This record gives sequence, structure tokens and C-alpha cells, in this order.
Amino acid sequence: MVVFYTMAYNAEKTLSRTIRSVLNQTSRDFIYYLVDNGSTDGTWELIEAAAEKDRRIVPLRNAINHVWEPGNYWAEIVYKLSPDIWFCFLDADDVYKPTFLENMLQFALDKNLDIVCCGNDFIDAESDKVTSVRKLDRDLIIEGESFSFFFTRYHQFLRTLWGKLIRVHLMQIYDATRTPSVSYGGDTLYLLEFCRNANRIGVISKALHQYYRSPQSISYIVQNDRIQALKYLYAAAEDFLQEKCGQISPRNHDFLLCTFLSDTWDAVSLILQSGSSGFEKLNFIFQIYDFPPTKELLTERNLGRLWGAGPSAQKTRFALFQSLTDWMLALKDVPDNQMEYFCDMGELFSAAIDQADHWIAFKKLRIAYFLSRADRQIEELQKLGIAGYEAF
Repeated sequence: MVVFYTMAYNAEKTLSRTIRSVLNQTSRDFIYYLVDNGSTDGTWELIEAAAEKDRRIVPLRNAINHVWEPGNYWAEIVYKLSPDIWFCFLDADDVYKPTFLENMLQFALDKNLDIVCCGNDFIDAESDKVTSVRKLDRDLIIEGESFSFFFTRYHQFLRTLWGKLIRVHLMQIYDATRTPSVSYGGDTLYLLEFCRNANRIGVISKALHQYYRSPQSISYIVQNDRIQALKYLYAAAEDFLQEKCGQISPRNHDFLLCTFLSDTWDAVSLILQSGSSGFEKLNFIFQIYDFPPTKELLTERNLGRLWGAGPSAQKTRFALFQSLTDWMLALKDVPDNQMEYFCDMGELFSAAIDQADHWIAFKKLRIAYFLSRADRQIEELQKLGIAGYEAF
């Protein structure tokens, strides 16, 4: 028995495709919870119509977006279920291939798994064309010491909730106090917690899920949670390895830094291309600068070497710090109370990639700021002196 779960918000254009993909599964033994999360379009009407045609669909509705009615959220639903059945998430614009459930269940039962993952087709939502495929060349089973040994291979499949079958008992013992409440990156935080309590995980070497990439996705929106997620995801992966494996091997540490670098490069690219003000962009960059793994990136000259991604990682590292220093030096106005920190950051970014010209430019900015501040203080003292003389 499998329970599917889809949460939909204003998804009338894509939800029918998603529902069809579940109802067309070659394995027919499932229940499908469809939750309208306070939509203002025709999403609820689509759900109602689908539920009338197929009794396996359970229609649920929140009156207001993200104001959860009792019993609608997955974390509540799982407590109504048997711990031995399977739970499966699906976004309201994505698709499972017809044999998804059949292949995943067979693999999970044959290998006695707690969690099973599949590969993904990434599809451009506008052109409807496959742009890339993420899958392994052969099936992978993870247990015991292999949680550490194979971490660099299976970590890519732990970034999202979709494309998985998860034993319900893992969700029933999930401890929400261990994960921060965020609007971005929550999938990864949940999955790491589920995996922490799992004995055996498997990755089937088939792409059975289709992910539709859309510019409207939260992944492409700059907000504070999007930036803070960089820190949370890195720390959560470290905690997972420490607790599950007893240590973080040098190779896995190198891999985590490279993953953080890639995620940070994506975030910085979004920030610099966004319509946010210069002040807002600068504060986002200040946040990234303060993250502990960013400080490691500044000094790590052999990034990626231990797990075989050296040239690629070094190229991304250089592009990251160069794009940041280029943008910072082009910034026309920096608040006085941030200027020293701004120059500290710029000098370190420049030094990290041996950009002597940029480093000198930030030094000159610092000197110009100090001289300007000194001139203003002299003027203030002169005014005070004149005022005192007149009063006397």
C-alpha cells in the first residue's frame, strides 16, 4: 500500500497532468491525498472533479494559503497510517512515469529498504523538452559504513522529497525540533532526518520522475530564507554524517564544501541578477560572507581534489569571488556604517583568487573612507570651537 501526497497552490494549469500520472500507474494499490493550499484559481474545482471520478483520491482544502486545517498536513496524516506502508510526495506540476510505483515497490521489497529513490528527467516547463537527466548507472544500496563511503553518490538524491518511497514509520518518528522552519530547503532537511533513522536506503538506476523547471519556482526567487538555507543545508549534512557515520571523512568534507560552493554560486547569481536594490543585495552578500563554510572557501586552494572535481570546483570558486568583487567595486553607494566591513570582505574575496588590482582598489576605498571621515570630524570640531568662542 502506498499513499501519494500532493499539495497544490494555484496549479490549475499543471495539476491535471500530475493527477493523470498518478492514476495511470501500472500498480493500482494506493490512496492519493490532494490538498488545495488556499488557491484562488480553479485548483479546488479540479481536485473535486478528480475525486468524484476516482475514489482513491482524498480531497482536502486549506481556506488560506499555508494556514493548515487540522488533518491536512502530511506530518499529521502519517499518524493515521500503518507504519509499514509507503509514503510518496509529488509536486503539483511534476509527473511520475507509469511504471514508477511498480518498479520502486519491487526494488524496495526485494532489497528490504526503508527509503528508495529514483532518477529524474529535468524538463523545461516552457518548451516541454528534457534538458538533463539525473540517475545512476547501476542500482545502489546504502547501509552501515556505506552511508559514509557512498555519500558523494547518493547525496544528490536527498535534495528533494519527490521521487521517493519512504516507510511511514520513519515519518512517524520524525523530530521537527531538529530542523529549522524554512520556505526553501525544507525537503532536504526532512530527508536527512528520515535517512538518519533508516537502516537501508536504495537508489534505483532508472529515471522515473519528471521534474518541470519553471522560472516561477521558489528556487529562482531571492529572499532571506533562500540565503539562510545555504547555512542550514550545509550544517544539516555535517550533522547527518557525524551522527550516522561517527565522523566526516576528508573526502566527504571536501564534497560538502564543493556542494556549498555550487549552491552559493547559484544564490549569488540570482542575487546579482535580481531587481533588488543595491542595499538589499549587499546585505544578502554580507550574510553569505558570515557563513563558516564561506570562510573555508576563502582559504581552500585545493577544493575538489579529494573527490575528483578539482578543476571544475576551482573554476567555480574563481568565478564566484570575481563576480562578487566586480559587483562590489561597481557599487556606487555603501552606507558609512558598513564601509569598513565592506572593505574587509572585498579584500578577502580578492586575496582568495589573487586579484591584486581588486585588493588594491578596496584598500584605496578604505583609505578614502577614513580620510573623508576624518575631514568630517575636523569640520565638526571646528564648528564646536567656533560655537564655544561665540558663547564665551
